[in-house]
Parts: sequence; C-alpha cells; structure tokens
Amino acid sequence: MKLGALLLILLTSQLSFGQGGLAGLGGGGGFGGPSILGRGGAGNGRKGDGLRVRPHLGVQAIYDSGLTSIRPGTETGVFTRGAAGIEVIGGVYGTKVWKRNQLQLSYLGDYRHYRNFEFWNGTDQSVDLSYGTIVTKKLSLQGSVNAGTTNRAFGGAVNPGGLNNTDAIGGVGLPTNSLFDVRTNYGGVNGTLTYNLSNRTSISLSGGGYTVRRRNRALVGVDGLQTRADVTRRINKRNSVGIDYSFMTFQFSRSFGDSYIHGLGVFWARQIGRRWELNARLGALRVETLGQRTVLIDPAIAAIIGVSSGQEVFYNKPILGSGTIALTRNAPSGSLTTSFSRSVNPGNGIILTSQMDQGGATYTRRLSRNLNFNAGYTYMRLRSVGQIQGNFKAHTGGAGFGWQVAKWAQLTARYDRRNSVTESFSAFNLNGNRVSFGVNFTPSDIPVSLW
Repeated sequence: MKLGALLLILLTSQLSFGQGGLAGLGGGGGFGGPSILGRGGAGNGRKGDGLRVRPHLGVQAIYDSGLTSIRPGTETGVFTRGAAGIEVIGGVYGTKVWKRNQLQLSYLGDYRHYRNFEFWNGTDQSVDLSYGTIVTKKLSLQGSVNAGTTNRAFGGAVNPGGLNNTDAIGGVGLPTNSLFDVRTNYGGVNGTLTYNLSNRTSISLSGGGYTVRRRNRALVGVDGLQTRADVTRRINKRNSVGIDYSFMTFQFSRSFGDSYIHGLGVFWARQIGRRWELNARLGALRVETLGQRTVLIDPAIAAIIGVSSGQEVFYNKPILGSGTIALTRNAPSGSLTTSFSRSVNPGNGIILTSQMDQGGATYTRRLSRNLNFNAGYTYMRLRSVGQIQGNFKAHTGGAGFGWQVAKWAQLTARYDRRNSVTESFSAFNLNGNRVSFGVNFTPSDIPVSLW
C-alpha cells in the first residue's frame, strides 16, 4: 500500500500514535501508578484554568569546533571548520486546561551568526502542539503535531547541548543522530486512544507518521508510519506489567528500497519508594528490508566488461532483539535518569535502516537557592541492516551552570563535546566542541484571556 494512502487513513481515523502524553489525562477510573514506556500517568482532569504562557529569551557567545558539511563532486567531499559567534534563543510554552481537556503549545527557536564563516549561519525552529481529552470515565484521547528545521547536528534548538531525545517524534523520527551540519526539515503527527477495562487494566491503540527531508542531495530522507497496541495490568500499588505489538515502515527518498518492521514485547514498571521509578521492556523485531547494494563482479567477468562492481537488489528479514531499561529519580533538589535501549531506526541519511543502541544519563541539581547544575552523557551506535552497510557511533556529553542574578534573569555557562565515528565503509572520525556563555530572561507565567 502506498505511503500517502496509509498516512491519509491514519490522519482521518480516530486514533494516531504518540509515545508521549499530556499530564493528567491518562483516563478516569483511578488508573494511575508508574508510567510504562510511553503510557503517561493518569488523572481525572482538573477544573478549568485560563491560558498561561511562559516566554523566554536569551543571548549567548558561542564557539563551535567540528562544524561539518558536504561538498559533492569535490576531491575531499567533506570539510570541517571551527568558528566563534553569537546566538539568540527564544521560545514560549503555554497551557490551557479545561475540566476534561488540556492543550499545550511549546515553541523553541534560535539564530546563530558566526564571524567570518557565514556558511553555517542559520536558524533552528521547533514547535509542538498537543491536545488531550477525557471522553468518558473509561476512554481518553491524546494527540500531537510537531515540526521543525535545523542545520546543526550538535547543539541548537532541536538538539540542545547534544543531549538527544530520539523519542520526540513517535520514538524514531527526530533527526538527532546526524553526522553533518546540513539543513534538515521534519514533521510528524501522533496520537493515542486509551480505554480502561477496569481500575487495573487498560488497552491502548496508537498510530502516526512523520517525514524527514535533508536539503543536501547526497543525503537520504525518510517517510515513516507506525502503529502500536498494548494491554497493561496494574498488579498492585507499585507494579504494572503489559504486552505490546508494534508495526513501523520506512520509505526512503533518493534511495531505492524500504523497510517494514513488526515487533512484540513485554514490559514492566515498578515504583521504588517515593522517588525512584524503574521501567523495563524486552522484545523482538522482524525487520523486512528491500534495497540495493554494491557487489563485486567475478574477476574473469570484470576483465571482459571492464567493470569491477555492480548493483544488485536484495531482500532480507532478520529477527533482532529489542528492549529498554530506565531508572529515574525525582526529588525537589534535582533529578537523575539513566537508560539503555535497543531498537530499529531509519538511520541518519547515510546509513539507513539500522539497529540502534542508545544509552546515557542526565543529572540536574540545585546547588543553592540561586545556582543550578546539569550534566548529561549519551552513547549511540547504528548497525546497518539495510541498504548501505556500515556502522556509526557517537558519544555526546556536556555540563553547565545557571546562576539566578535577578527574578527574571539567569547567567549561563556550558561546555559540550561530541565524537562521531563511521565504521566499516569509511574511516571518518569527527570531534566537535561547543562552549557558550550567556544570559537568559524568563518571566513567570503570564495569564492570557483568549477564550
């Protein structure tokens, strides 16, 4: 079935897929407890509240090394630079709450200007609109639309500080695993229908789609669709278990081939004390891939025709393991999150359908009334199972401080580093650093009477 027809069906149906959710809209009937790998916590709605908006604006001095792009047709093909500049960052977050509905809007954008290297000047923009409603005591609906553009593989509004969030579009679509600093546009629609069979048991049906386009013609884009169904059972106050089935498809632009992925898994969540939460999932994926690859021609034939390699169409369907484990601690003074996951990803425009391993940790801490600290590290590795054979791995990490100098103003300082390596098909090693110092202005919530 054609991608456009599938996407139309999803968009016009009553359910579409979203891993995230709106707080407080998990359904009625008292079904709450630990969130389970994309199933948000529950609530029964709140009394109506006005639209509240929180804007923020900042300016900072930056230095980026390892800025990388592609020049097709040149001898080297790839070039890197370091540059100093100025970055302006702004955004707004707004919420509107009714008795049974909730609307959220989040926007973040920036503009960078580098001295003497205008090639990398540019803007990042990201916007996310989410809506949730409690239809009945047992039935709830959630949905979101998001879109963005970026020309940075490291840092920027879409991927601030290099601390990745690859679940921002249905779990796989956000382009946070890029190798080159080239213009990338993306968008997606997601949603979830949840029905509580009882106070302890619920089912969820989901679906959605996304698109990623890279402006450089040497890189491949992707259109993706995904659906998911799961059943969750609350065993007791602290434990929940469930089983899920998922289906995904990747349709690539500028490259022959596609992938269809079926997945099955079991998951468990446990609330540990007042502050800790453990989530775990174990499953398997069958990855059907149709593509084109380069093969060597027999030397005897090559000597006759004068060509040493050629292209062949291939089809394979390996079964791969998948899983997630995450441990989170939340406290008034700070938070800690550690996680590791194995899944399938549409790749980064060079390596396409891939098995992705990702792990890392983030830590935030209020050191004093006016001083905050945050740090994070992420490891990611792509192992190709599709069209272009090869591996890609990246280490990203950073740390920063925020000092509250006035009610609405905060001074910031941050350092981030990235190391990216391509393996097998090419030995390409890239190191990038970012240093930033600036000031941010964030007023308190502003009530707005629109409706």
